[in-house]
Amino acid sequence: MTSNAWRAHRVHVGSIDVGFIDEADAFALRQIALAPAKPRKPPAYPTAVDQFHVGAFGDGEIVSAATFMIENPDPEDTQMSLPLRCWRIRAMATLAPLRRRGYASAILAYGIHEIRKRQGVVVWCNGRVTAASFYEHHRFRRVRGIRHAPNVPDHFRFVRELVDDNVAPAS
Repeated sequence: MTSNAWRAHRVHVGSIDVGFIDEADAFALRQIALAPAKPRKPPAYPTAVDQFHVGAFGDGEIVSAATFMIENPDPEDTQMSLPLRCWRIRAMATLAPLRRRGYASAILAYGIHEIRKRQGVVVWCNGRVTAASFYEHHRFRRVRGIRHAPNVPDHFRFVRELVDDNVAPAS
């Protein structure tokens, strides 16, 4: 979609408007919300086999965003690592004053719904330690201990298998 074309393709998840966005439309948000980590400039993941970007809107502006892309997790993280059926969440970001208001939950619900439509079986991510309760609330399980990387806040690996997971994500 061209910039701002997403305005015509939104749905409601609860009371929040959510929809596909152009990756570039979320770059400014990510520069603010992912600090001190620095977001990659679009296209951030040019070698991804498939990807999509989701945004949540407040007052007509993108206030939360995430990228979903095909990528297998490490084999020890799940027994369900099937080629082209595992999706990674990248650069999940919400403006600080709007956190804990359901925007990221709406993005996650929308993204997982789309992944199911694309026959996905696993969703995984590296989530900040401060976001552990968010991912666990949404039925992700933490695998392994705290991970350290240069210039990135400490994080955990989270995995959620979607097979036999036919209920809507927790809200």
